[in-house]
This record gives sequence, C-alpha cells and structure tokens, in this order.
Amino acid sequence: MKFSRVALSALTVGTLAGLVGLSQAARVTQDTHDLTPRFEKGKKLEVANTFEMSFNLDSAEIMMGDQPLPMVPTVNISVEAEEVLQEEILAVGQAGELKSIKRHYETSTSQVSGQAGMGDQTQDLDEEKEGALAGRTLRITKDAEGAIDREDLSNAGKEEDEWLDELEEGELGKVDLDEHFEFLLPSSPKSIGDTWDIAGPFQEKIKKMIAASAAAQGEGEEAAKMEEVFEAVLEKFQAKATGKLVSVDGGVASIEYNIKAELNFDGLGELIAKVAEESDEIPQDMDGEVVLKLSLKGSGKFDLAAHQLREFAMEGDFNLTVEMSMTMPQMEIDMSMSGALSGTLAMKGGVTVK
Repeated sequence: MKFSRVALSALTVGTLAGLVGLSQAARVTQDTHDLTPRFEKGKKLEVANTFEMSFNLDSAEIMMGDQPLPMVPTVNISVEAEEVLQEEILAVGQAGELKSIKRHYETSTSQVSGQAGMGDQTQDLDEEKEGALAGRTLRITKDAEGAIDREDLSNAGKEEDEWLDELEEGELGKVDLDEHFEFLLPSSPKSIGDTWDIAGPFQEKIKKMIAASAAAQGEGEEAAKMEEVFEAVLEKFQAKATGKLVSVDGGVASIEYNIKAELNFDGLGELIAKVAEESDEIPQDMDGEVVLKLSLKGSGKFDLAAHQLREFAMEGDFNLTVEMSMTMPQMEIDMSMSGALSGTLAMKGGVTVK
C-alpha cells in the first residue's frame, strides 16, 4: 500500500517538527549559566554573613594510673557571629572582576555563651566581642600583578578625639577583596545538573575563619602562638564538597551544596607545649589525637542579572573525639584523658545590590 501525497506531506512536516522540537530541547538542556560574581563601577552592595555553632561534651574520662577521677569536665557552649559589610565599587576589570572597593564594616560581632569547667570550677560563659574591623572603613585595591593594597580610611574627616586606634598590620593583612562568597561558586558557566568542586576554596575559607578566631582569643605573642597551633592542625583538614546547579527560574539559579570534611591530627603534646606559658609546666611524654567529622548541606540563590549570590544557607553537624596520654612528673604517675563532643553548625548570608 502506498502513502498518498497528502499523507506523505503530513508525515514529512510532522517529522521535521519533531526534529526541530528535539533540537530545541537539546539546546535548552545544554544552555549554560554564568554563576561568577561580577561587579559594576559605582554600584553599592550589602554583604551579610552569620555563623552559629553549639557543642556539648557527650562523654569524658580521666584516668590517674588505673583509677578514674570521679569528676569529668562540663562543656556546653554556643557561639554566634555576625558580619555586615557596606561596599562601594570603585573599579572593575573588563570582565566585571573586582579591582577596587571602599568597604565599611558596619557589624562585626561574636558572642559565646554556655558553661565550661569541672566540678565547682565550672563557669558560666556570656561574652560578646566586637571584631577588630568593626566600625572601620577600608579601601582595598588589586594591582595588575594581583597584589592587594589596603588603606584604612576610618579616621578621614573626623576630629582627632574621634579617631580610632591604628589597626594592627596583621589584622589589615587578612582583609581581601573576595568577600562575596566566591568560594561557593564555579569559575566557569554551568548547565542545569552540572556539579563543581568547592573543596579547595571551602578548606581555605574555613582555615582563615578558624585561624582568625584563634588569634582573636589573645593578643600579641599569645595570639600568634594560637594562630600557629590552629594552622598546624588545619593542615590535616580534608573536605569533599560540591555545588550543583539544580534549576533556573525567573532569572534566579538554584544551587545545592553538599560538604563532608574530616580532620585527623596526632602530636597534640608538641602543639600544647607551644602555647604553654612555662615549658616546665608541660607533663612528660605527652601525646594525643584529635578526630573531627563534619557534614553540611545547603542551598543558594544566584541572581543572574545582578551576578551575585543573593542568599545561601547551610546547616549540619559534627563530632569530635580526643585521646591524650601523659606522665605527671610531680606525682610520678601516668594520666590519660578521652572525650567525645558533638555539635551543630549553621551558616547563612548573601549579597544585596542596592
């Protein structure tokens, strides 16, 4: 049986329409989206970032020889931190990359609350602290070679009795242009369903955050020692972390984040010796191990027109175990300690183009 000319024409048209539809579907699925932060000279931004962590000592044991101590430490602590930046874009590169900004640290605070100690020495904690950059205004510029120049403008236009103290060089040196959650975003365009690795940038960001927090616990030489200790520990920090472009709707890209991290560190005795006030206070043959496991999940919304991550949120939990052993020379007795901590972690933030 032969097809009629009308039937053949209809079949041909239908086939072509189907092929066009398939090609359009293929093109849609292959469309890529630029999720790289880009900037425009003269624009003003607000960058907000909050961090919350709480942890408890679930179990602990202290042995003196073969006898357990009747008391164990109490640890129940919550930490909250908030930072809000107001920025003006002063210069950008050809591709919209940031070259120079004026940044005001509107808010930079941290608060610690809870309980910590042993027996009748347990103390209630309730301390709020402003960061070194709180209330300051800086101009930050990247030159052609990529070097960062930082200038403190905080006292410009003020009477001398209103001047802020000069910012320590170490604090100023930690300031960077990249405070727009670049570490969560890909460096190349992505299609829906694509994933990208954020492990390296995430690790570097966590290292900077913890090192800065450690340094803030003291001043001068003490702060430098604490920072050295945390940097040594964090060298063992390893993460598997990805972002995934889930969908694009109304000019907004939806992103999913999955992060798992581990830290295994031994040689605690050597590090503790570095921060002890007197070296003869350190017990002999001190050794120990720290194991940390962390898991986070989150989501983000990237504004394709504004070229900024307008919001993100992550939350998860972690577990920390510590094992230590030492010899107490004054009592000529071996001592060992073990403990397990568990806690929760949450972060959120975003960039608003004004």
